[in-house]
Amino acid sequence: MGLRWSIGLLHNAQVSYCIAFSALDKLDELAKRRDPALGPLGMTNLDIIMFWVRSVYEHTVKRHDSGNQISIDGKVIKSPPISLVATHIDKLPGRTSEKLKEVQNMYETIFAKIERTEYAEHVDREMYMVNNTVKSHEGIKKLKRNVVRYMDVIGAKVIPLKWLDFQERLQEIGKTRLCISFNEASRIGTECGISEEAIKVAIRYMNDIGKILHSNKDKKLKNIVVTNLHTMIQMLTTVITLFPPHIEDEEMKSLWKRLEKQGILEEKLLRYLWKTENRDHFDIFIEVMRVFRLLFEKKGVQDGNREFLVPCRMNVYTTTILKVTPDSMQMVSIYLTPTDFLPDAVYHTLVVAFLELMTGTDSDDSQVFRNRSDFEFKDHKVSLGAVQIERENEKPHAIKLEIFRRTITRSTEVGCTERQLQPSVCMEVLSYLRDQLETVCNIYEGTSLS
Repeated sequence: MGLRWSIGLLHNAQVSYCIAFSALDKLDELAKRRDPALGPLGMTNLDIIMFWVRSVYEHTVKRHDSGNQISIDGKVIKSPPISLVATHIDKLPGRTSEKLKEVQNMYETIFAKIERTEYAEHVDREMYMVNNTVKSHEGIKKLKRNVVRYMDVIGAKVIPLKWLDFQERLQEIGKTRLCISFNEASRIGTECGISEEAIKVAIRYMNDIGKILHSNKDKKLKNIVVTNLHTMIQMLTTVITLFPPHIEDEEMKSLWKRLEKQGILEEKLLRYLWKTENRDHFDIFIEVMRVFRLLFEKKGVQDGNREFLVPCRMNVYTTTILKVTPDSMQMVSIYLTPTDFLPDAVYHTLVVAFLELMTGTDSDDSQVFRNRSDFEFKDHKVSLGAVQIERENEKPHAIKLEIFRRTITRSTEVGCTERQLQPSVCMEVLSYLRDQLETVCNIYEGTSLS
């Protein structure tokens, strides 16, 4: 059946995380889609497990500067702890001892892959093997015991009872309404006995722990508070996950295929997927996706027929990938390297940023892919993509931005003319990149520009 995974909010570092995988799925095999007709995913089952471990680390430790050490029975692990759970061991062939040995080998492979990564100290090295036919299997019992012990050590933040009352009232509203205005939320906070300044802090706290969504930096989102995150997540994941939704309408099926093949999302399809006629709600969630750089709105399309580029749905570029190469008079390189960790989402964020930079220019020849993108900018080609840099017997993941000025081909008698880079264009691109990295590095600490 393939490894199953879904999107959730990973913001809270004061919890324990569990990542489940099926013992039936070979780690080195490509993960299967729910729709076999679409073929396997471009990631192995081991890749997907690593993706989720990285995601927890990226959105908790790096986002909130957590990572405190906790010690249990002499074993040291950093918070938040991440436990790996192997399911369906009952369906493996062979005797019980053979089943356990096979799953143990899977764990050893995963643990070996995790060693020397930035998040290795967060991964629980216990092996939780679960028999799905037994209601209270020993693997689940052991997991429960350890999670309870982790939480006892981590502890919980003490918050005022007024804040808890405020949170409960907002969540109660969320049962019937997707969002409310910031002014209405503030009025409710006042009714709970919270001061005006403390209301802002309380809302920021509830946003950080994933109870609501509010952004005081975005001009469109600062005036609203999303109170039903479960519905919002369901709406977003219809677009950004790899599993296709159930679609009966033939026209919508065609539009979905375009999204899968080209990464182009049409407004008509989005309204069909979200099943909302509420224009305010639709625009709010478009803005949420824009703020998190999950999509880019293509220009020059009439309202109602808008098109969006979804970076995480783009194809993989297979012809020529970027490499670490010496600079020349025609080409200069800028590398975004991690001081300890480079989140996968940084590339998608920068792709959207450079598409926004190209908006309003004469060129519309941008070629964007999941692992490399090329932009035409003021008679120069700007390329963005993932590379690996040799460093002390390691090959850390980095992002390369390459600025290149093409050679002009003239008549056969004259030949080709190499044109040097224009320093002003290079500095403009570098300045823009630095501006974007201020936002990126505020979210993803541990990235630096070299």
